[in-house]
Amino acid sequence: MVILKPNKQVRKAYPRINWDTLSLVYSTILDTVYKVKKKRNHIIRVKLCKGEWNWYSYDSIGGYINITKMKKINNFHRVLLHEFRHWIQNKILHIRVTADYDKLYRKHPIEIDAMNFENKGLHYTIRLYNRIERQKKIFVKINEYRPKSTKAN
Repeated sequence: MVILKPNKQVRKAYPRINWDTLSLVYSTILDTVYKVKKKRNHIIRVKLCKGEWNWYSYDSIGGYINITKMKKINNFHRVLLHEFRHWIQNKILHIRVTADYDKLYRKHPIEIDAMNFENKGLHYTIRLYNRIERQKKIFVKINEYRPKSTKAN
């Protein structure tokens, strides 16, 4: 299971994001890649950073995704999905960053893979997030306690 843990600045910057639902979405994505019998929890910390660049901290003990403040929610999902792919490359697939990564950047195989994953998966990720949020609202309505009435169904 993937547990996304945003810091206070990220929660403040994106108040409409339900992080529990987002964690479920990313857990679903991870289940397609991480095929082991004994599942474990993976904690990914999300931090807000200043500047123009978003990045994943390779070879860190835990997973750290650094994002900048974005105006559009689609861009937020795009960046998070891209950096999540880097996390999968590092922690699950054990693909290491080579010395020429900074020189080649956009042409490096790791970056090309992350961009393809982001482009192909963005629509499905947003759609899954919205569906889970909608279903939660429906179950809140269904789960309301209604005392017995005099009428029978």
